Amino acid sequence: MKSSTMYPILFLTLLLSGCSSYLTSSENISKTKNSYDKILVVGRSKDRTARIKFENSVVAQLKEKGVEGIASHSVKSLINIYQQNSDSQMVTLK
Repeated sequence: MKSSTMYPILFLTLLLSGCSSYLTSSENISKTKNSYDKILVVGRSKDRTARIKFENSVVAQLKEKGVEGIASHSVKSLINIYQQNSDSQMVTLK
C-alpha cells in the first residue's frame, strides 16, 4: 500500500521541480536607440487581405511616431516570402 502512494508523490515532486524558471537574469539589449530612415513591414498570413491590413496598420502606427514605414505588399522587387529557400539561397539572401 505504501508503494502505491509513493509513486504519485514522487511523480508530482519531479513534475513540480521541472517547472522552475530557467531564466535567472535578463538585461535590455537595446539600451541605445537606433535611428532608421525607413522600415520595411512584412506580415505573413495565408489570407492576403489580413496581411495587407496588418502591414498598413503598422505603417500608420510608425508614421504617428515619425518613422517612415513601407508595407511589403507595395514593394515590387521583394522576394517571395512564402517560398521555402535552401541553405545556399539563405546564405545568398543574407
